[in-house]
Amino acid sequence: FSIQIISSKYPQNFIGPAVSYITTLPATMSSEDTMAAKELEDFYSFSQMEVAVKGKIPRYFEKELENNKIYVVQEPEDEKILSEGTANYLGVNWYCTTIVESKPEKCNGVIFEE
Repeated sequence: FSIQIISSKYPQNFIGPAVSYITTLPATMSSEDTMAAKELEDFYSFSQMEVAVKGKIPRYFEKELENNKIYVVQEPEDEKILSEGTANYLGVNWYCTTIVESKPEKCNGVIFEE
């Protein structure tokens, strides 16, 4: 919403968020570890970037939340706000790399249970 406000007051300026990008690598070359790394990176890094640049919540993100019984409640005007409030650029902060090992017996998707 703030992007819309600033863009309307200062149309000559560019605005964009800074997001944290965590490189996620598989612990081994197994397909299970590779998929776990990809899903985690999509969930924690790329989903934020897609909302900022494309102006909508990615379906894979919504589906992962739904699979874990987490539901995003959207008001009727939310879709319009997101689609009209896209960024002109994206600042990416990279702080660390993480290594992921798939352990299906200990987690449910990318939402980990204690």
